[in-house]
Amino acid sequence: MVQGLLDSPVRIALTALGLLSLVTLAAVAMLGSREQALKAVERQMSDLIRQSGMRVELQHIDKIRKFTNLEADPLTQLLVGARKSIHVLDFVSRNGDWPDSGANVNPEHMRKHHEAVLRHVRQSMPSIAYRRICQVEVNEAGGGDGTAFKPFASATRTEALDHYLAMLRLRQELDDPTMVSIRVAAQRYPYKFIIVDGRSLVLSLQHFDRHRNLQLLGELIVLDAKADFLEVFMQMWRDLENRSVPFDEPEELLELTVNTHPVGRQGPP
Repeated sequence: MVQGLLDSPVRIALTALGLLSLVTLAAVAMLGSREQALKAVERQMSDLIRQSGMRVELQHIDKIRKFTNLEADPLTQLLVGARKSIHVLDFVSRNGDWPDSGANVNPEHMRKHHEAVLRHVRQSMPSIAYRRICQVEVNEAGGGDGTAFKPFASATRTEALDHYLAMLRLRQELDDPTMVSIRVAAQRYPYKFIIVDGRSLVLSLQHFDRHRNLQLLGELIVLDAKADFLEVFMQMWRDLENRSVPFDEPEELLELTVNTHPVGRQGPP
């Protein structure tokens, strides 16, 4: 899957922009060991900044876990500063793990973060488009059992899952419910990213441990990104959007959360 991605038109576009290292960085982080991934991140960060000429900030997981103040969290501030749109390409593993929940983050801080984002979307005038596509890691045979379109059936009950439920409730409150959407697709890209206002990118760096638990290593925040650069990630978004189905049944999600793990479980997104 990753090799196919790096041999695709995405690779050509990123190479032309001198930014292939960003996708390679994420792919290495997803598939390698924690030590290998961290070394790869440190090795390529200086090259990325030099090649791109953009402002790039790396948030290590140790710093992310310590966040308790929303004002001190650059990701929260970026999202609540959105004026037009928030696009989130999310990911849930076969084990039901999320990149930004469980032992990866402070659960109470993440709950406040999600509440702040939804409050911003609810109160913004003019309205902000808040879109999420949840990639589901399918089985080795390609997910033929249909679980790709039931992403929450095995998902652990965390603040991440609660946020999806809150999004569906928010849709029912809005004058224009189309401004908030959730879609589901089989996994095609090996990471999570967020695009804000078509100007800034947040890329999660994560990997699987030897027990196939999903571990967050950190986040790359690219501010005031080049238009051509962000267009590459929007191409990935549109590719998945075309392969996805809408998820808009709050009753189904409520039923699925009844027997899942409690919020803030230890150990993995």
